[in-house]
Amino acid sequence: MTRMKCRILWPLWLHLPPLVSDINWDGPISEVRVARIDGEYVVNPIRSALANADIDIIVAASMKDVTMVEGEAKECSEADLVEAIRIGHEAIKIQCQAQLDLAQKVGEKATVKRVLPRRKKTKILKAWIKDFATRGIYDFAAGSLPKQERKDGFSAILEDAKVKVDGTAWGRIPGRERSDAQRLL
Repeated sequence: MTRMKCRILWPLWLHLPPLVSDINWDGPISEVRVARIDGEYVVNPIRSALANADIDIIVAASMKDVTMVEGEAKECSEADLVEAIRIGHEAIKIQCQAQLDLAQKVGEKATVKRVLPRRKKTKILKAWIKDFATRGIYDFAAGSLPKQERKDGFSAILEDAKVKVDGTAWGRIPGRERSDAQRLL
């Protein structure tokens, strides 16, 4: 019984530190496992019951959006999979609300977030990145290449950009913007 309680509660515990602090983030978020066992959808089923599941997915989401789905299923319709995701998202909304309720109980330390200074976006840096990388990124993204070739292509573009950091292409980028770009690359 203790294992089951921990498995159900760990998503709540996992996302609490930033929620009950002054850290600015887009939470709360949570995740659940949804399985269809003997024709019934079950949220966070016990592991032994999964042997009879024909759908077994993990759904991660915020109150508003589903952000990740992974898992497996035997033959199932799209409607059945969408229903499993919907059920998971409804359970996640309850968990997210519990996190928000806890933050309210913590008080101002959790509800008042620190304000971070905004970095000024620079037209020069954006133009350089667009000129330098857009075509290559598009070619690799749009091409019907195997995953490893796409990954290698994107890595090559990044490495080329890093080499250019000390090259003449950076001469037209002001000092602070250049250091921002070097940090990002």
